[in-house]
Amino acid sequence: MSKGKIHYAWWILVACCAMQLAGQGIIGNCAGIFYSHVAEELGVGRGTVSLYATIMNVAVCVALPFAGKYLPKCNVRKVLPMCMGLICINAALLSVYHNVYMWYIAGAIQGLLGAFIFLVPAPLILNNWFHKKSGFAIGLAMAFSGFGGIVFNPIISAALASWGWRTAYLVYAGLAAVVSLPFLIFVIRYKPEDLGMKPYGYDPNEAAGRDAAPELSKGGVLAADALKSPVFYILLVIIGLIAFSTTYYQHFSGFATSIGFTTVAAGTLVSAVSFGNMGLKFLYGILADLMGVRNSTILMCVIGG
Repeated sequence: MSKGKIHYAWWILVACCAMQLAGQGIIGNCAGIFYSHVAEELGVGRGTVSLYATIMNVAVCVALPFAGKYLPKCNVRKVLPMCMGLICINAALLSVYHNVYMWYIAGAIQGLLGAFIFLVPAPLILNNWFHKKSGFAIGLAMAFSGFGGIVFNPIISAALASWGWRTAYLVYAGLAAVVSLPFLIFVIRYKPEDLGMKPYGYDPNEAAGRDAAPELSKGGVLAADALKSPVFYILLVIIGLIAFSTTYYQHFSGFATSIGFTTVAAGTLVSAVSFGNMGLKFLYGILADLMGVRNSTILMCVIGG
């Protein structure tokens, strides 16, 4: 681009931040606010309602491999807004259900669609657009999932306290739509070549060097070799076990109200968790550079414990 103009890659970063803010930040991180209120009206336990989140996450796991394979081949300008729009509609419909099994169906739908929004697209798209500073861009975009929890938990909690959980579900879905859909419809592009551009920080001399020596220069293994290695599967188990410790925060709000906190105060508690989520992502990135991924991961597990 001509000198002095903002590279379009930064607008792509804004769009990915909005996608993470709405997808994980609102739809994911604010879901726990509703559990105790829904359980009370339906006459079931809070754990019965929160099974919705378990089903959603299982569906995400099932769909993620397909999302990772399909997204590079599809038109993201159509697929991402469609998936996000359906996620918001699915969330809004929670306001009219009267049977807990409808939450389970909604959770499955949310997970299957969420695989195309929550985790996969932002790193894929930002890696295409940023030849330099891609780590910063991806880290910033993913941190917005925590930022969403900080900002919107109190807002949705206030709506719940004022108008009840059914109307609050409409606020919940509407906020996610307003935050994300304009960017996904009008801004997002999968790669700079779609606009006849080069990535941010592109250097033709470096590109020529990579073309002349395409072998892996930073180590690593081929996917086919990894799938034959026991270490790969042990790593999957370890990451899965770490993930278990990152989901119980959705019960903080229900627990807080059960011991006398107001709905708004309980939402603020979840915002504090989201603040820690966002801040420690940045800290982990710094420590990973200083200490290595292994040591910084062990340190974070100790802090979490």
